[in-house]
Amino acid sequence: NDAYQTVTDPSVYVKFKLIDKRGNDLLLREVEDRTFLKNSKERMTTDRHAVRSVVFDKDGRIALLHSKKHGYYDLPGGGVESSETCEEAVARETKEEAGYEIEIIHKLGDVTAYLQDDDVKNISHGYYCKVINSGEPTFAEDEIEEDLETIWADNLDQAIALVKGTGDSDT
Repeated sequence: NDAYQTVTDPSVYVKFKLIDKRGNDLLLREVEDRTFLKNSKERMTTDRHAVRSVVFDKDGRIALLHSKKHGYYDLPGGGVESSETCEEAVARETKEEAGYEIEIIHKLGDVTAYLQDDDVKNISHGYYCKVINSGEPTFAEDEIEEDLETIWADNLDQAIALVKGTGDSDT
């Protein structure tokens, strides 16, 4: 949900990038606030890398995390630790948050956001994945406080609507 909100936030510069199966970068959309860029982009002090997984099961359903406390839906994922690759991070985060072991099919693309309040350049890497083994999530303390649960959207349209906040999970 935050990714959609930041698109309209004037304190953020966001660039959406899609990578095709051959690894070619294809720019999808760029949203920028020129005043913010002129005054702040060069002072970003920290690069933060994160990952998100679009995980399909054998029935074509898509895994989403639902925060019952805050009422939002998101893709499984999180921060990349200094000792791991993005691919290792997406596997770890998906296992922790959704309880599923995955196979990465291919990289979907990146979203870069310059967060003015935190002086952070946030780079999120997206991956298309499929479930290879199921299990139970092992949520971190802050995720338990949010009352997170894993739900399965019936199809891509439903998953997009839920993440955007325009859908209903009871379909």
